[in-house]
Amino acid sequence: MIREAAVLELYRQGKLSSGKAGEILGMEKFEFIEYSGKKGIPFIRISPEELEEEVKLLSESGCKDFDGLKDKKSLHPSEILQS
Repeated sequence: MIREAAVLELYRQGKLSSGKAGEILGMEKFEFIEYSGKKGIPFIRISPEELEEEVKLLSESGCKDFDGLKDKKSLHPSEILQS
């Protein structure tokens, strides 16, 4: 349990990659990404300003897939990929 907490904290701080963190905990990389996400540690780290710029660029690009997503308040990455 302490080992898991330490690995999660180091990953959250960006000191461990998702692959290495998963390896330490005996998980595949994507299994760890999903697991850490359930623990509240996002895989994609982006500032509010960066997110706003990305949303603006997608909106301006006329990306038809984006139109159905932009009104949602919260999305899990798997929801975006399935859209």
